[in-house]
Parts: sequence; structure tokens; C-alpha cells
Amino acid sequence: MAAGIAGLALCAALLAWGGALLYPFEMDTVVRLSGEGLVATYYGAYNTASGVAIAAGNLAVGALFDTGVTWLPWAVLTATGLACAGAVTALDRGGHLRSPVREAALAG
Repeated sequence: MAAGIAGLALCAALLAWGGALLYPFEMDTVVRLSGEGLVATYYGAYNTASGVAIAAGNLAVGALFDTGVTWLPWAVLTATGLACAGAVTALDRGGHLRSPVREAALAG
């Protein structure tokens, strides 16, 4: 029982730590993708899309666990993480994550 509670506490702590590390990057990315205009609208759309994606992802991963194939959910979650990293890299290489205001300040 104690090992289960310790494991749960550790997972919760890791999730909180990961969220704290990721949140500033997430919010900065939303501002950069908005072109620094209509930022609140972009935040609203982002949060709505995130909520829908989280609900759909939880349902999908739960269904994968129900298949009984123990490695399948983890493989799908790993592939999803790698695809997201690739998408952010593509956005960066395409110049979509550069701030026009910061670029102008650096240039002048």
C-alpha cells in the first residue's frame, strides 16, 4: 500500500514539475504564433483545442490499454511525443516561432 501511494505521489510530482517547465514555453509559443495580435483569442482557441485533445487522447489511450497489448499504448504515446517535437521543430525552421518585435530590436 505504501509503495503504491509513494509511486502515485512521485508521478504527481513529476507531472507538476513537467507542467511547470513546459507552461512558459507553451504560452510564449501561442504569442509568437498569434503574430502578437489577437493574443487573447489565440489563448482561448488554444485552451479549447487542448481540452478537446486531452479528452480524446485520454479516451484513445484508455482504449489502447484495454486491448491487452501492453507495449501498444506506450508506443503510441512515444510516437505522439516525437510527432509533436517534429511539428515544433518544423514551425521553428519555418520561422513561425520568431517574434517580429524581437527580430526588429535585434536588427536595429
